[in-house]
Amino acid sequence: MPVELKSATLEQWREVEAEAHQHATPVVLPGALPGFLSERWTPEFLGAVYPDIKVTVAVKLPQEGVPYTTPAESHYRSVQMREFLRMLANGEPVYLSQAPLQGFPGLVRQLRPSALNLRSIKSVNLWIGGVTRSGLHFDFCDNMFAQVYGRKRVFLIAPKFARFLYQFPDVPSKSRVDPENLDLKRFPKFAKCEVFRCQLEAGDLLFIPRGWWHFVTADDISVSVNCWHGNRLTWVEFTKVYSAGGPNVAFCWVRDFVWYGLLGRKYKRRLFSPAALGVEAFDRMSLLLAHKDPGRRKVRPAAAL
Repeated sequence: MPVELKSATLEQWREVEAEAHQHATPVVLPGALPGFLSERWTPEFLGAVYPDIKVTVAVKLPQEGVPYTTPAESHYRSVQMREFLRMLANGEPVYLSQAPLQGFPGLVRQLRPSALNLRSIKSVNLWIGGVTRSGLHFDFCDNMFAQVYGRKRVFLIAPKFARFLYQFPDVPSKSRVDPENLDLKRFPKFAKCEVFRCQLEAGDLLFIPRGWWHFVTADDISVSVNCWHGNRLTWVEFTKVYSAGGPNVAFCWVRDFVWYGLLGRKYKRRLFSPAALGVEAFDRMSLLLAHKDPGRRKVRPAAAL
């Protein structure tokens, strides 16, 4: 059943920020961004100021279903900003996702994330797209999400409901459920979840605590910025959320570690997804062995990455 999010002004956020981080409470801050950002950070402005910057964009995006089931290999292209915005204006299903903001000189200074008392900033990223759907997932760090241009709908679910979210066993930070197009015959336990939802207008901020599941979607062209910050999930929290996926998580970990790691089989990532847990574990082990004894490192073929 949908539940309203807690709302606060920018001044109130400065008072409740510590509590929101400590108790992992999502908060929406309507109109908290400086007004000039939404007026200036339009696709036209970004295209005029940064026309020649090379960006990696996802193209030919699926318009239905969960994106995490789609192989990523044929969906990414490196293009100039002007070409990406031309595709966007033509209504093509394209998405510039998680582009580091430092690649666009001057934008971070305009955003001023320090004004929000965000500690240990990990990265600040730009997101530009048309009809986009993130898929239901969680982040490993706290996330301050800013809707700069256009609007987006957001669904949020607390970590305690992870066992009802039908995680992908090889990538347990992603869910197989589409909360906007629910199939309760396939995913009946999802009905037990408490779902928060809100619509972000240009100028709104949303604090998403680490470990909170969220689904973000837009029906038209939008520009967003996110700032990952704070501490990462602890090993205890990692273990708890991954174990919610059941014994298949452990099975896939071992299978992928052996098949794609030890045996070097080709691994194909899926859209908007990291490598499988077993693949990441093998790569971490390889780096550790390389540090201790470079001659012992076993490396998967480049095509497998």
